[in-house]
Amino acid sequence: MNIAFVSRYLPSNSRAGVGYQAHRLAETLTKKGHRVTVFSQGTRPDASYGFVALRTPGSNHLAEPAAFALAVASVDFAPYDVVHYHGDNQYVTTNTPSVRTFYGSAVWEARFSDNQTYSFLQASNYAMEFLSAMRSHVNVAISQSTRQALPFVDMVVPAGVDISLFRPGTKSNTPSILFVGTLKGRKRGNLLLQTFLREVLPRHRSARLVMVGVEHGAQHGVIAVRQASDHQLAQLYRSAWIYCCCSSYEGFGVPYLEAMASGTPCVSTPNEGAKELLPGVGVIVHEQDLGEVLCSLIDDEKKRHDMAAAGLARVQKYRFENIAARYETVYELARHRGGNDQRAARVRFSDMVEIMYRVISQGRQSKCEC
Repeated sequence: MNIAFVSRYLPSNSRAGVGYQAHRLAETLTKKGHRVTVFSQGTRPDASYGFVALRTPGSNHLAEPAAFALAVASVDFAPYDVVHYHGDNQYVTTNTPSVRTFYGSAVWEARFSDNQTYSFLQASNYAMEFLSAMRSHVNVAISQSTRQALPFVDMVVPAGVDISLFRPGTKSNTPSILFVGTLKGRKRGNLLLQTFLREVLPRHRSARLVMVGVEHGAQHGVIAVRQASDHQLAQLYRSAWIYCCCSSYEGFGVPYLEAMASGTPCVSTPNEGAKELLPGVGVIVHEQDLGEVLCSLIDDEKKRHDMAAAGLARVQKYRFENIAARYETVYELARHRGGNDQRAARVRFSDMVEIMYRVISQGRQSKCEC
C-alpha cells in the first residue's frame, strides 16, 4: 500500500508524543512492506520511510499551526492509496481516502489547564477538531476518554511502544524514581519534586529522583536531565525502581507503556490515561498519599517485582507490530469509504457545546471533591 503520513512533528523538532508515534508507526509499516512517505516540518535522517518537508517560513509561534495546516491543504495526495493525518487536516479538500488519528482532545486540555489563556485557546481548538473530523473518511482516537469528547470517532486504536528499545535491564543500586515531563502545567512535576524532598528523601537518604525534560531543579537527591536521546531515555527507564507520573491529564499516557516495557512499576496520580492503562498493574494514588506510596514501594521489593511482571505482560498488546496491523484494517476501511464517497458522519454544533459543557462541569466537580 502507498501511504502518506502527515505529522507536523517528528522526534527531530519536538519531544511531543505525536511525533514519536507517527515516526515509529511509519517505520513499522515500512518494515511490513508498505511504501510510507511522511510530510512534516521535522526530519528524521535515519528513517527508512520517505520524507517530504513542508516548510512555513516567516510564520510566528501562534500562526504556525494554521500555516502548516494550509501547507498540508496544498499537497496533492492523489498518488497515494490512503492519507493518515496525525493532525492538521482541517483545511484539506482532497478525495484521497483518509484517516485522522486524535491523540487527545482540546476540550480535555482546556479542562485541566491552569492557564486561562491557554484554556481559552484549547476550547477554541475544539471546534477545529470537529472540522478536521468532517474532512476524513475514518476517525480514530487513541483512548476511550478521547472518544468520549469526540462523538464522531469510529474506533479506538491505542498508541504503541517500541519493545526493542524499551526493555527490562539492570536496576540502579540505590532507590530511584523517574519522572518525564515538565515542572509546571498539567505534568505537575513540581508536585513530585516537593513530595520527594519532603517525604521520600528523609526516609531514604540514598534515593534519587531523575527528572527528564526539566531544566532546573537539580539539588541533593535530584537529577535534572534537560534532554535525553531515545537510547538514554530507555536506559533511564530500565534502571529506575519506579516511574512516577503526576499529570492531571493524559490523552493516553505513552510513558506508562515505556515504563512497563522496561520492567518498571508505575505510580500515578489520577488522570484519564492512568485510569485506562494502570488498573491491575500500577498504582493510582491521590496526591496527599503520594509520598507514603512511593516510600512503601521502595521498601517492598516483591511488590515491585510483581508489578513489573504484570506490566510486561500487559504491554505486549501495545507493540507497534500489533498497532500497525490494526491500522492496516483501518486503511482498508478508509479506502472502502473513499471509493463510495462516504465521509465521516457529521455532527451538530450543539453536540460540541453540550460535550464541552459536560467535560468542563465534571472538572469543576472533581476539583471540589478533592
